[in-house]
Amino acid sequence: MSKKKNKKQKKNQATGKAKVLPSDAKKSSSKKGSIIFQNLDLKKIFYGLLVLSVIVKGIYFFQFNDSPLSVQDEFLSSDMLFFYEWSDTLHTDLKQDFPLHPYYNWNELLMNEYKQNYPEAAQKSNVDLWNELINGKTYHQEPLYAYTWSFLKKIIGDGIPAWVFIQLLLLFLTELLLYKYIKEIWNEKVALISLGMAIFTGPLLFYAGLALRVTFISFFTILLLERFQNLRTKENYSSAAQFGGAMGLAFLTKSTMLPFSLFLLGFYLFEKRKEGMRWALTAIATCTLVLMPLIIRNSSVGVSPLAVSSVGPFVFANSNNPSFNADYGFALNLQYTTPILHEHKNDVKGALGKSISYFESTGAYMSFMIKKFKVAFTGFEIPNNVNYYFYRDRISILKFTFLNFYILFPLALGGMFLCLMQKQKEAIPLFVLFLISLALLVVFYNLSRLRAPIFWIIIPFAAYAIHACIEFYQKKDWKKIGVAILGVCIGLVAVFTTVDKNRHLYRNADYGFEFTYVSDRVNEYMIAGEKEKAIDLFDEFIFDHLPLFMLEPNKINHKDQKNLAIFLNSNYYEKYLNFCQMIGEQERVDEINAVRQNLLPYLK
Repeated sequence: MSKKKNKKQKKNQATGKAKVLPSDAKKSSSKKGSIIFQNLDLKKIFYGLLVLSVIVKGIYFFQFNDSPLSVQDEFLSSDMLFFYEWSDTLHTDLKQDFPLHPYYNWNELLMNEYKQNYPEAAQKSNVDLWNELINGKTYHQEPLYAYTWSFLKKIIGDGIPAWVFIQLLLLFLTELLLYKYIKEIWNEKVALISLGMAIFTGPLLFYAGLALRVTFISFFTILLLERFQNLRTKENYSSAAQFGGAMGLAFLTKSTMLPFSLFLLGFYLFEKRKEGMRWALTAIATCTLVLMPLIIRNSSVGVSPLAVSSVGPFVFANSNNPSFNADYGFALNLQYTTPILHEHKNDVKGALGKSISYFESTGAYMSFMIKKFKVAFTGFEIPNNVNYYFYRDRISILKFTFLNFYILFPLALGGMFLCLMQKQKEAIPLFVLFLISLALLVVFYNLSRLRAPIFWIIIPFAAYAIHACIEFYQKKDWKKIGVAILGVCIGLVAVFTTVDKNRHLYRNADYGFEFTYVSDRVNEYMIAGEKEKAIDLFDEFIFDHLPLFMLEPNKINHKDQKNLAIFLNSNYYEKYLNFCQMIGEQERVDEINAVRQNLLPYLK
């Protein structure tokens, strides 16, 4: 120990002062006069929440199995089907030395438009042309999800419900990791509030039931944060290697975790200076080891060694032009996208320049980006392959898990304001992750499933706001409470004023997935000669959507009018009537048509 440090220590001892470690400070501050959880056994609360989490997930799993979501492998032109089929191809070919891109109906429209504009491509098939434009043998999306599913299919089978069971387990583990991380950076009480909020956040539970990467991205994001905190507190080769492994796995699940991982490394080295260099190098070496299979595979098939996704330039081109409506997420645009694909198929920078040139002025482009920025904060869960609201009305546990962006973001903004005011160093990684995630929604587009991992970032801030404000109330610290309230008010304005008020809650496509599920089961009943069961099942499908048969038409509210109008005018409703005619139920057809005719004046 240096003489300077020795003198300081002796001085502290002489004056009766002792150095308080950060962990001790946290513990003392968490016990000091707080009324939240006062006189309660925190351990019992923790285990009670774990039991509740298991019960909620168990109910969701059983209700999921009796819903259309259980047959996602039949949902044509969906990302769920893409991942399902991709994981199948991996059984026989891990190297994947061929183009891996899905081809949907909208791809056909895009390629036809491309050939019309660029006749020199006419000799190529549409599929080959699409594969060429979307970077050939580069992975279409990050590969860890599909590889993991392929491996587990050999153990659990290839059914969707079995895979959802794994994802629900992963969701449970993510909640535990979040609790552990927040307990480390703040205290156990904030961690318990965070855990409770995560359990009751409906979109997180919903997306664990889809064959999409949402739950995987969430797990590896929180694992990365938790292992980073572990490295900060336990500097050794094991913790450094675990952090490096988490970096690699997070990158293989979501490529945008790379800049965040680099930030965490830089943050760590800034804190530790030269002392932390060997642990940082250990983490980098382990991360490289984890990424080695990707590097070997990509090099052997002739693509960039670290390429994990090929959709960036196309998605950017499609979502950055004057016709793009940020309120509605992904929508194909032929006029602007095809020229960018032709000129800058592998170049995001070139696509950026071309996109900006489509706008009348720099001001028009800035207004466009501001709109996208505002939509990123909407409380509405913008649907894509599936609609959260549609299934919330069919899976009752999703109504019980009532927390959503409308509630959590305003609270989180209050927590962010408090953290900034108090210069909370521990919250810096969460702030940076939030900003990176937000930037991606602005640069590309906002969808419910793309934004879902952000819940894991805003939940800790929301929990911190609740806990801190209770303590500030005890201390009569009205200034800090006022800062939190200001953040909440700004958040409320953001979530309630940034979405198209004329949008429909449901879409025609939502009924399509359910119709696929119902009609398959109806066909099974008809083949088995069980006509009455088939009629009952189809009736259930129709009357689930038309509960208003039991109401006076003039009592239908505006929201019900819009949803009912979509269904009554959909081709799935017509298919139901055709089915009734096919089995000789003309009286039923006449009755349903009469009801629809009576309702039509109220649906204009």
